[in-house]
Amino acid sequence: MLICSWLLFAIIGALLMSIIAGDGSVAARMRIAIVIQDLFLFIIPAIVTAVFITRKPAELLCITKGFPIYSIVLVLMIMVVTAPAMQMLINFNQSLSFPDWLEPVERWMRASEEAAAKSLEGVTGGTSWGSLILSVLLVGVMAGFSEEIFFRGALQRIMSTSGLAPHIAIWVTAFIFSAMHLQFFGFLPRLILGAFFGYLLWWSGSLWLPVCAHALNNTLAILSEWERQRMGDSLTIDASLVENPGAHTWIIILAGVALGAAMLVYLRKMLLKGSVDAKRAASEVESGS
Repeated sequence: MLICSWLLFAIIGALLMSIIAGDGSVAARMRIAIVIQDLFLFIIPAIVTAVFITRKPAELLCITKGFPIYSIVLVLMIMVVTAPAMQMLINFNQSLSFPDWLEPVERWMRASEEAAAKSLEGVTGGTSWGSLILSVLLVGVMAGFSEEIFFRGALQRIMSTSGLAPHIAIWVTAFIFSAMHLQFFGFLPRLILGAFFGYLLWWSGSLWLPVCAHALNNTLAILSEWERQRMGDSLTIDASLVENPGAHTWIIILAGVALGAAMLVYLRKMLLKGSVDAKRAASEVESGS
């Protein structure tokens, strides 16, 4: 059902994009395309599928429950302390090369990556505050919500409620999430992020926590790029620190990973405890009524 509705609304979205986004500047067309893509490729298929397959679609999508504010603070701290390790993984993924007999495939993939980067620059480009706010709303907030309601709210939840083990559902969803971006040289970091968002949903029982985490991750990337464009090359990281990391760099990376892992364990413990307490309170209310 999810695949069929995705294909149907993808076709409708493509037709709308060809009609609506035909005029105007490149940036305006790209922004319209993002809105249409988020609506017809992710949001509508997830909602339609949930409505058709269950009498409680909101509960399937996990949009009825909130999450404690401290958890998003911990998520931000985890992202910050593991940023050096994530950057190392990004650079490792980008440095991967194919065998000689697959060189045409590699050229095609790198050309696709460059085209995707230019398209994103067309949306997020600009150094004004207005362009920053628009980029955060489109690429940060809306993309974070649309992708999470489709991948975690619909796909992961359908698999996990159909008898598949939660860990398998999370990692399969993360794999599909990363693969559907069609960016091989960013596959590994996006896979890790997708799994992170999936575990946040499982532990908290709320789609809004991974939505906020996803939007926060995208927003941090937008802010970094916006500031880099404003400051020029002054924010450019020395390539030698990434290509030939010294002992101090590895210490920073390993310390960040260890600290991030400790905070992740604590976050899991607190979220699971909150879910158990909420279920206990709900059962007591039902018993009393």
